[in-house]
Amino acid sequence: AARRRRLATASALGSRAARRRLATEAGKDAPKEKPPSFHSEKPKLLDSARTTATRNADFPLADAIGLAGFGLLTFQWLMDDVLVLRCFGMASCGSMIFFNFLRKPPVMLPVYFNVLFLGINGYFIAKIVDERRDVDLDAVEAALHAAAFVDAGLSKRGTRDLVRAGETVDRTEGDVLSREGEPRRRKVAVVVRGAIRVDAAGERLATVGPGDVLGEFAYIGKRGGKEQVTTSCAEATKVVEWSYDALDAHLSE
Repeated sequence: AARRRRLATASALGSRAARRRLATEAGKDAPKEKPPSFHSEKPKLLDSARTTATRNADFPLADAIGLAGFGLLTFQWLMDDVLVLRCFGMASCGSMIFFNFLRKPPVMLPVYFNVLFLGINGYFIAKIVDERRDVDLDAVEAALHAAAFVDAGLSKRGTRDLVRAGETVDRTEGDVLSREGEPRRRKVAVVVRGAIRVDAAGERLATVGPGDVLGEFAYIGKRGGKEQVTTSCAEATKVVEWSYDALDAHLSE
C-alpha cells in the first residue's frame, strides 16, 4: 500500500511538471503584443473626431451662434461703460446657452452656469438703469452735477443722494473754513458758487472755485492731527459740506 501511494504521488508530480513545461513552450511560441502607442491610437482619435463632426453637422447654426458668442465675450471688454459691458455679457451668455444646448448630446453644465450669469447680469443692468434714470435736481444739485460729478461718472440720482447727505452752507467774504495749525475739522467741502483761498505759512497756494473739493485727501486717509492750510472765502460763497461720519454712512448704503 505504501508503495502504491509513492507511485501515485510521483505520477501526480510528473503530470504537474509536464503541464508547466507545455505552458512555458506555448508562451514562447505565442506572438508578443506591443504596448499601445499614440500612433496606434491615432485612427481611433480621428474616427472619434469624424463622428463628432458628423453629429454636429446637422446644426451649423449652433456653431455660428457659438462663434458669435465668443466674439461678443471678447468685444465686451473693450467697452468703457459698465452698462454696455453688461449688455454684451448678456448677449454672450445667451449665445453660449444655445451653442451648448444644441450639441449632440447637449452639454448642460455650461448651460446652467450661463443661465446663472444671465440672472446676475440682468440684476445689475436693472440696478444701473434705475440709478441712471432722469430725476429732477434742485439748483445746488444741478450746479454740482454739472461742475463736479458728471465727469466723474456719477448719475443724477447719485448726485442728488450725495448732496442731500451733506449740508448746504452760505458763507460771506472772509469767512474761515479751516485755520493752519488748528485741530483738523474732519469735514469735506465742495464749492457750489464763489471762490475759496488756500494759504499756508502766509503764502497763497491756490484759489478754488465751483466744483473743487476741499479736504478729500484727509478724509481718504482718515487723518487727524492739525490743519495744514488755511482756507477762507474770497467772496460770498456757497458750499456743500459733509462730516466724515455722514460720508461714511452714505457710502455704506
